[in-house]
Amino acid sequence: MKISVKIVSGAILYLSIFILFLFKVSFVEAASETVSLEDYYVEMLPDGTLTRGKTFVPDKPVIRPAYTKSSTEAVNDIVHEDGKRAFKDVGYTIFFDKNWVLYYNNVGIYNNRPISYKIKFFTGPPSPSQYFMYSIKLNSDGSLNIDSAMSRGVGDAWGSYQLVYTDTKEVVKNVYVEFPQTITNRMSDESTINYSYNSFGLVGLKKVYRERPVGNIVPTVLSQMTGSESELDLLKVRMLPSSINEQQFIVVSDNEYPVVEGGFQERGALSTFHTIFKSDVKSPSIPNYTSPTIEGSKVADSFQANYSINQVVTPAYDKFYPDVLAIVLEDKDKLFSTFDGANIKISKLDGTDITSKVTIKKTSDGKLDIAIPRSLLIELQDNIVTVQANLTTIDTKKALTYYDSTSGSIKLPLTVNNVRKIGKDWVTSTSNTADAQIVPTILATAVPQKVEINSSTDDLNLDSLLTDIKSTIPGDKVKVLPLTKKVFDTVKKETITMKLQSELLPQLTQTIDVPVDVIDDVITSAFFENQAWIINNINDQLSPKQIDKDVYMSDLAKIKQINTDSTRPFPGQHIPKNIKYFQNLELLYLRNTKLDGNLPEELGKLAKMKDLRIFDNYLTGEIPKELGNLTNLEYLILDGNGLTGTVPKELGTLPNLHTLYLNRNRLVGQFPTFRDGFKILMVENNQLTYNTADVPSFLTSAVTKGYSKTFIGEMYLSGNQQIMITNPTTTSIKPFVESDPGYFALTAISSATKIPLYAEHVFKIIDEETKTVLYEGKADEKAEIPYKKGMTYKVILDNSDQNPKNVWIVKTKIPELKLDSVPSAMAFSIALGKDLEKPVQLTGKVSVFDNRENGHWQLSITPSTLNSDSRALKGEYIYIDSKGVEKNIVSDQKIMIESGVSDTVKEVIPISDNWGNKQGLQYKMNGSNYLGSYKGNVLWTLEDVPNSN
Repeated sequence: MKISVKIVSGAILYLSIFILFLFKVSFVEAASETVSLEDYYVEMLPDGTLTRGKTFVPDKPVIRPAYTKSSTEAVNDIVHEDGKRAFKDVGYTIFFDKNWVLYYNNVGIYNNRPISYKIKFFTGPPSPSQYFMYSIKLNSDGSLNIDSAMSRGVGDAWGSYQLVYTDTKEVVKNVYVEFPQTITNRMSDESTINYSYNSFGLVGLKKVYRERPVGNIVPTVLSQMTGSESELDLLKVRMLPSSINEQQFIVVSDNEYPVVEGGFQERGALSTFHTIFKSDVKSPSIPNYTSPTIEGSKVADSFQANYSINQVVTPAYDKFYPDVLAIVLEDKDKLFSTFDGANIKISKLDGTDITSKVTIKKTSDGKLDIAIPRSLLIELQDNIVTVQANLTTIDTKKALTYYDSTSGSIKLPLTVNNVRKIGKDWVTSTSNTADAQIVPTILATAVPQKVEINSSTDDLNLDSLLTDIKSTIPGDKVKVLPLTKKVFDTVKKETITMKLQSELLPQLTQTIDVPVDVIDDVITSAFFENQAWIINNINDQLSPKQIDKDVYMSDLAKIKQINTDSTRPFPGQHIPKNIKYFQNLELLYLRNTKLDGNLPEELGKLAKMKDLRIFDNYLTGEIPKELGNLTNLEYLILDGNGLTGTVPKELGTLPNLHTLYLNRNRLVGQFPTFRDGFKILMVENNQLTYNTADVPSFLTSAVTKGYSKTFIGEMYLSGNQQIMITNPTTTSIKPFVESDPGYFALTAISSATKIPLYAEHVFKIIDEETKTVLYEGKADEKAEIPYKKGMTYKVILDNSDQNPKNVWIVKTKIPELKLDSVPSAMAFSIALGKDLEKPVQLTGKVSVFDNRENGHWQLSITPSTLNSDSRALKGEYIYIDSKGVEKNIVSDQKIMIESGVSDTVKEVIPISDNWGNKQGLQYKMNGSNYLGSYKGNVLWTLEDVPNSN
């Protein structure tokens, strides 16, 4: 317990010492900052010569608020706390009351934020009948006259001013404010000299500048007072009142605190005019030009960035003007490919063009300086210099990355500040940045359309629906997006909506309505391209109505079936594109009608089609993929034509299809995957394939099926297994040119019969070693692929690498003649004293390699004498050829023993396989030799000869 008491007592003692220490420090600091009243006040003559006091030297930015718009616009920018306008018009007077607050907006920009001047009134009429003595008037130059009446002996502040941010009403900190105004003090009895006083709050005050009127010899007396009601410390400035001359004042204060002002008199009745925002009041030193304001405008009809920059030009005494004031434009994001003075216009407040009086140049760091010389600054006096910059040389690609989808605009920032030159020194203001908005636009003109009843948007040509399609983005192209399908089933006027999209900026789209007039016209024979098979069928079904007379478009909806089986044939006729207008057609039966031409893609628009049979005709061309739109289709029978190309994969998605005949055509490529369980699926007699080694289940599961004479069945790819290039300088071959040495001779084999490959096949040729694709495409005689000795080529037909029937290997042969093998040793043993002949025993074989085309060769032997350490063996070699003819061989002499021709298939030709007692190399020894071991060598020589004889 004793320990706890000591701790508490110690803590109290420490706190007491700390407080005393703080008081001591504060007292010393306050004493060291004592300021004389004279330090707050400066007087000068009309030429700017100081007669009293010293100029204030700021240590942070100084803002001189100035309204940057025309005075007529100020009506909208002076508002009450609730945001409502305070004045109805310029020249209008309102009456204020105690604790009123007004905001004067658009008096500048700081930290890239708009700033306002907050005006607060401390006084007001003591009774309702005296309201007229407390008034505010909006003058034609945007300044405000504040008239307040004061009674004898009453001295206080009547109001305050302070810079705040417009959006949040927060105080603008870390700046000084330079506030220009004129004050006129009036008295009711001018026959008696009666001194008046103006008062300025001391808190935050730095300087009060006053231009002393000429001839005014009454000295100004300074004193300190405390407001009678506000209890604020005030600087009291005694002046001789005048009802004629207004006196110019500039108050410089720290904006952390409001600028407080007031006035009073010692005796008599007095009223005072404070005219605030008097822009023509001259700066008492080198002007602190506020940062230029900048606004970007919104442009929708062109691709340019427009900025309006306003620089307030402050009036000053002539001797205080800087040598030059430069407005600096900076493209920090490098959005403009050319940043110069082109398309820049400079004017003053009344609109007079002064571009020729300034200098515009690009600096070494890429900024743009607009230099206003001293002479022009003197000429301008109190003014606003406007820079209108319309920048067109924009880096389009970079600018598009600034696109804002919320606003639908491209926001391009530009930064401005000013610098002023005084002697050799440059003083730089803070910067402001604003965005110019470019609204990229897609433009087009709708072309009104007339369409037939029961037609649809699928029948329209998208290219004819709009004209003058363009984008305001330079270099852009506009895509017309697919239409949502719409059937025009009623005669009326309506619209279709087109959607356009920018290619450079895909987020940018535009919709345009195209007027459509749906009509029901009489059908002519020309409408169906004068095709008798279809015209006759319509006339029969709609009788007594007739084509060219009284059959209308709407009548076609009555036709559900077209069958020419009883009226065929119609040689040389075809299927017209306008068959698409049979919107209710369910059956089209065209068997052996001898039609030619193509299957039109418009067949895919017969949405109700169930049974499509066009077989045993002379149709050519491809099967249109649009048939995949016929979701009600059950029967598709197209066999017995000359259809080419591939089978569209879209057919494999038809949900109701169960019978498909494609046999007896010239179709190629991979057959699409269908579902299992077809009733009939016939594809034979085509060069179709499937990318598996096995027959797919949808074929094997079909009740009736046929796929013979296809690569799904027994057909396979074949060709040259080897190619031989004899020219050593050859580096490329043409595999599809018969006369080329690198010709692959590719063909199909079915039932041991060669069948030429159809032209629509796609070949992929791969270097087997590197797996590099050397060629992919159709069999083009211009196709050329690399060649080098020893290459192996893999040919894949129709990209079916998993089906071995579609793969063929072609090797390259190097034409060569060489000894394939020779014995590593030869030996024989013979007893002494006998004259014997023995076959030579070989360790290894003798064989020749010759894969040349029509090559001839001969093989020779040159044996040496057989010797022991001291003697030579007496005897000779004998060669017995396959015919039993003997050839005596003289030692150390070459003799031809065999000749032959090349074998391009087996390549290796055996020589010694049949050697023995009656054939091959023998040795014959006489009886006069000595016992011993004898050694020698044999030289084999293989030579290319013109023939084998």
